[in-house]
Amino acid sequence: MKKILSLLLGAASLTATAQTDVTADYLKNYGFDSGFHHTAGQTTKVDKEIKVITGWTAGFTVDYTITGIYQYGFAGTFNGGEVPAQGYQGSEGGALALSTGWGVEMTYSQAVTLPAGTYTINVPTYNGKNVTKGHSCLAWIPQNGEAVTSTLSGYPSKTWTLDHISFTLTAETQGKIQIGYKAAENTGSGSSANLLIDYVQILVKSMDESKLELGKTLATANTLYGDGSGREASDLKAAIDRAQAAYDGSDTSLAEVLAADEALKTAIETYAWLNASPNAPVDCTERYIQNPSFEIDGTAGWSVLGMSIQTNSYFTKKEGTNYMEAWTSRGSKISEASLSQVLKGLPKGNYRLQAGALHIQQSGQGSTTNTGSPQKGAYLYAGFSKTLITAMKTYAVTFSIVDEHGEVEIGVTTENPTGNYLCVDDFHLQYIGEIGTSDIAKELQSLLTHAESYSSNGMQQPASEGLSLAIEVARQALTGTGTDDGGNTIYDEAALNAAHEALTAAIATAEASVARYTALQERITYATKVLEWWKDMPRKANAWNLLDEANATAKEQVVDYTLTDDQLKAAVNTLNNRIKAVDKKIYCSGSACGSDSKLQDNNNQWSHKRSYQSKHWVLFWEKEYGDEVPSAVPGILDTADKIFEMYADKLGFITINQGKSKSDTYKMIIRLFSTSEWKAEGSGIDNQIGMLSLSRWAYTSRGGQTVAHEIGHCFQYQVHCDNNDWNGWMYNWHESTQNPFWEMCAQWMAYVFYPNKLLNDNEWLWNSLNGMHRHPLAGYLRYENFFIQDLFVHKHGWDAVGRLWNDCKDPEDPFETYMRTRMTGTTTQKVSQLGDELWEWGARMTTFDLDPIRSAGAGKASWRSQTALTKDDDGYWWPEAKDCIENYGNNAIRINAPSRATTLYVEFEGKAGADGYTAYNTTRAGWRIGFVAFKNDGTRIYSDVTRATYSDANHTIAFDCPAGCSYVWLVVSAAPTIYWTHNFTGWIDKTEEQWPYRVKFYKTNVYGETNNNGLPTGIADMADESSRQPTDNNVYDLNGRIVRRGSASLDGLPRGIYIVGGQKVVR
Repeated sequence: MKKILSLLLGAASLTATAQTDVTADYLKNYGFDSGFHHTAGQTTKVDKEIKVITGWTAGFTVDYTITGIYQYGFAGTFNGGEVPAQGYQGSEGGALALSTGWGVEMTYSQAVTLPAGTYTINVPTYNGKNVTKGHSCLAWIPQNGEAVTSTLSGYPSKTWTLDHISFTLTAETQGKIQIGYKAAENTGSGSSANLLIDYVQILVKSMDESKLELGKTLATANTLYGDGSGREASDLKAAIDRAQAAYDGSDTSLAEVLAADEALKTAIETYAWLNASPNAPVDCTERYIQNPSFEIDGTAGWSVLGMSIQTNSYFTKKEGTNYMEAWTSRGSKISEASLSQVLKGLPKGNYRLQAGALHIQQSGQGSTTNTGSPQKGAYLYAGFSKTLITAMKTYAVTFSIVDEHGEVEIGVTTENPTGNYLCVDDFHLQYIGEIGTSDIAKELQSLLTHAESYSSNGMQQPASEGLSLAIEVARQALTGTGTDDGGNTIYDEAALNAAHEALTAAIATAEASVARYTALQERITYATKVLEWWKDMPRKANAWNLLDEANATAKEQVVDYTLTDDQLKAAVNTLNNRIKAVDKKIYCSGSACGSDSKLQDNNNQWSHKRSYQSKHWVLFWEKEYGDEVPSAVPGILDTADKIFEMYADKLGFITINQGKSKSDTYKMIIRLFSTSEWKAEGSGIDNQIGMLSLSRWAYTSRGGQTVAHEIGHCFQYQVHCDNNDWNGWMYNWHESTQNPFWEMCAQWMAYVFYPNKLLNDNEWLWNSLNGMHRHPLAGYLRYENFFIQDLFVHKHGWDAVGRLWNDCKDPEDPFETYMRTRMTGTTTQKVSQLGDELWEWGARMTTFDLDPIRSAGAGKASWRSQTALTKDDDGYWWPEAKDCIENYGNNAIRINAPSRATTLYVEFEGKAGADGYTAYNTTRAGWRIGFVAFKNDGTRIYSDVTRATYSDANHTIAFDCPAGCSYVWLVVSAAPTIYWTHNFTGWIDKTEEQWPYRVKFYKTNVYGETNNNGLPTGIADMADESSRQPTDNNVYDLNGRIVRRGSASLDGLPRGIYIVGGQKVVR
C-alpha cells in the first residue's frame, strides 16, 4: 500500500476535460470581436489611449497607458507592442489590449451569478513585447468567501499563454469575473508586458461530468484505502461511504455531488500526509516552492548570485524551457555562485528536497561530461543538510522541521568551486513522514554545530553569554538519558525540543548583536573609502577632517563588546552623518528607483539594502539577485568611476569638483535588472543626474564597450542638467525627429576609453569606413560615425567635443555649432572653411592620421575600401551612385603609386545634377580635391586642396609625388557653397543630395589599372604649340586665365600647374 500511495495522489488531482461552454449565458462582449478601436492594416503608433470597453467595468482610475480593442492584423504598435495576425489557435476577430506600468492593476470585470458547479475560466493572452514582467489579475471574486486567483506571474514574449483558473461552487453564488494584469512595481510601462486578451471563456461541468469526476475520486480513494491498515483509515472509509452514497443516489443534487467530491479529496490528502514515508512521499512542491523550474518570470522567488537563466538543451535534467547556469571557459573555475529561497509555513515533519544538477569541468564544447577527477565545491542544500554536486543526475537531501509552521532555506551554493559549468533545475519538495526523537536530535546537533561555530563572532556580552548557556543546554540534551538494548541513545524529547527552542532563540539574539557590529564595521569600511576618494579636495577639507576623527573613534567602538544597543546605534548614526558631509548624495526619485522611504523597504524592486556605492556612482540591483552584493558589481563600479573621470576631466563634458556640476552633489545611478531580456539604456532623470539601466547580459557586452557607450549618454544628459537649459542636444535640430549625434558621440566616447577596440574589436568598423561618402551626420550611420569627433579633437584638443555639447543652441546641428564657436569670418567664409576641414578629415582618414587615433591606426593604411567607379570611353572615371559623395562626405580613390618621383595629374569635372544621382540645390555645388601619399617610412604627404564650384567645376591638378610611396589616393569631398542642415525623420537609409564628378588620371591610374602615361590636354598643347603660349610677365592657368598680373612669381598661389613666360611651371 505505501509504495502506491504517492502515485495515487497524483491520480486524485486529475480532472475531467469534457466541459460545457456557458460564456454567452453570463458575459457580454467576451470575445472582443467587434467595436474595434484600431483595425487590421492600420499603421498607427499608439502611445497613450484609454478606451471604454463595452460590457466591462474598469477597476483602475489612471489615465495611462493603453486599453482598447485591436483587430488582428493591426500593423502599428500599442506602446511599443505588436498585434499578431491571428488570435489564439488561429482565430479571427480582435483582442483587448492592455499596457501599463508602475505597479498599476489594470483590471476589468463583469458581475455574474453562477449556479453550483465546477468551473474553469480560460483567458488566452498574448504578449506583444520582448519584456515579460506582469502578474495576472484573472480571478473569480465571490461577494462572500475567498477569491480564486491566477498564479500566472509572467508572460512569454510574442506567444500565446492560456491563463486559467478553476473553482467549485456548492451553491448558487454571486460574484464577479475579473481579467487584467498588474505591471511591475516602481518602473514604467516599458518594463512590463503588453497584453492582448483574445477572449474570456466560462466552462462548467454537467451533472454527468461531475459524477464521472466523483467516480474517479472514489476509485482513487478505494485503492488508497486498500486493506484498511493505514493510520486513521476509518476516517477515509467514512468519507468514501458518504461520497458513494452521493454517487449512487438517484435524487442527489449537483451541489451534493460537488460537495461530496470536495470532501473526499480533502480526506485523501489528509490520509496521505498521515501515512507519508520515504517510500510513499507527498509531493508538496507547488504548495511551498515558488517557481521551482524557473519558468515563471525568470528567477522570481529566488535570490541569485553569479547564475543566470539558459534555455539550451545540453542540460537534460531541466524541466521545461529554462534552467539556471554558471559558466566560464573550459579550464577555468566559476566564481562563487548561489541560488536560494526560504520556504515558510512548513508543518512539523521530515522532508526530502530533490533537484537535477551538475558541476563539471567540461570535456568539450557543449559537453555535460566531466574531465578529470570529480569536481568539488558545489552543493544542493536544505537548512544544514547538503550534498555534493558532481555528474549530471538528480540529487536529494533530507531535513527535518522541528517546529510547526517552520521555515528552511533551500538552494544551491558553492565554496571554492573547481568546475567551469554548474547547472540546476526542477526542484521538488516531498513530505516523507512525521518527525521522531532521533530526527529532533539530529536537527539539534546540526544547530549546535552551527552555534558553536557562530560563537566566535564579535557580539555584545549578554548575547555571547546567552548563546554559551544555550549551547551547554543543547549539549546536555544530546547526552540523553541512557541507551537502549542496541546501544542507541535514549533522548528526552521534551528536553530536545526545549534545547532546540532555546538555542534557536539564542542564535537569533546573537545574530542580531553581530549584525549591529557588522553594520558599524560596514560603515567604517565605507568611511575609509570616502576618506580615500576625497582626501585631497580643498572644498571638503573641514568635513573630511571630522570624518577622519569619527572613523577613528568607530574603529575603537567596533571591538568594544560592552556597548549597548543604543550606543551601537549612535555610533553608526554619528559616522553616517560625517560621511554625508563629505560623500555625494543619492538622488531618490520615482523616476529612478523610488523615494527614500520606498528605498527603505527591501520588499520593493529597488532598496538601499540592495545597493553599492563608489566615488561617483550608486548601483541598485533588483531583488531577484538577493541581498548579497552580486559578484560583478564592484567591477562594474570600478570601471564606471574610471569612465566618469575620463569623460569629465579629459573629454570635458562636465566640470567636476568645483561646485559647477550637479554630479558634485549627486552620484550617477546604475540600475541592474535581473531580466534575461536585453536592457542597456543611458540617459538621466528629472533634469538632475545621469542614470544607466542594465540587464545581466549588458554589463559584459562587447567587453565593456556597451557600458562605456551608455555612460556616454549619461554625460550627454548631464550637460543639459548642469547648464540648466535644453541645449546639450536635448533637442532634435531644426525639423528633425531624430538626433543621430547622441549615438555617434556615445560610440566615440566608448572607443576613447577602449582605444584598443576601435580598430580591433568593432562590429561597426567596416560600415564606418565604407560609409564615409555619406553625410557625416547621417542617421543611417548613427552607430558608425565615431571618427568625425577625432577631427574636432585633432584641431582643438581633447575637450573639443565636450565643449560643443555645452555650447550648442537650439536649433543648431553639430556643424552649425562648430562653425559658430570655432571659426571666424563671414558665414560664407565659415562654410568654405568647413568644406576645407572636412576634406582634410577624409584625407587623414585614409591612414588614420588624426592625433587621437594615429597610434591605433599604425599599419592599417590599406583598410579603407576603394571607391566603386565606372569608366567612360574617354578614360574618365565616375563614382557609382552607391558611393557618390553627399554633403561633406568624401571618396578616397586609391591610385597607382609611382616607382620614382613623378608629377601626377588629374582632370576633374564637377557634374552636379547628372542623371542617375540625387540632385538638390545643384547651383550650390562645391567640391574639394587633393592628393594623399603614404611613404614607406610612414610619412604622409598632403597636396594643397583645390576648390571647385558649380560655375567653376573643371580643374586640372598636379601633385609632385615623391619616391618610395606605398599608397597614393585622390580624395574628393563635397563642399556646397552654402550650408543647410539635414533633417532626420527616421533611421531609414535614404540617399541624400549627391555631388557626382568625373576624373581622368595621367602618369598614374585607378589602382590596378594600366597607367595613362600621357599628359593633360593643356600641358600637351604647351609642348606642341609653345609659340602660341603667352610670353608676357603674367601668370596664367591652363585655361588661359590670368591669375597674377605683372609678376612671374608663384609665391602665395595654390599648388598646381601654371604658364609663365610660355613655359609650364609646376608649383
